[in-house]
Amino acid sequence: MYPALEINLTKLRHNIDRITSLCHQRGLSVAMVTKCLCADKEAVKLIDSSDADFIADSRVVNLATMGCKKPRYLLRIAQPWEAEDVVRHSEISQQSQLETIRLLGRAARGQNKPHRIVLMVDMGDLREGVFFKNYDELLS
Repeated sequence: MYPALEINLTKLRHNIDRITSLCHQRGLSVAMVTKCLCADKEAVKLIDSSDADFIADSRVVNLATMGCKKPRYLLRIAQPWEAEDVVRHSEISQQSQLETIRLLGRAARGQNKPHRIVLMVDMGDLREGVFFKNYDELLS
């Protein structure tokens, strides 16, 4: 037997409502991540009807299956070859490479669709992003 995930939608809704309320009280936006739910249709529908601000996933294929009203957020750096699909299936994505940002801009213009970018800035741990000490490069 394969592993199975049982989702208690009542408890999930309670948790989403509580977390979203606490965050909104403090002026924070909330992105509910669906990756661990494998973009389950009922869970996505529940999140879409909640007060959460975004639905986030690290897999474009999961975002593509979501018929939702909330903005979809790609929760990872896109590869340049994914630009068309990233714009098609998400409204926001995390980016750190100028060339990829340009490709996303081209894809967005071609699809006549806005696409927002969260610019990743490396704060010194050398994991991902534009290095924070390159302030002039960051601004340009």
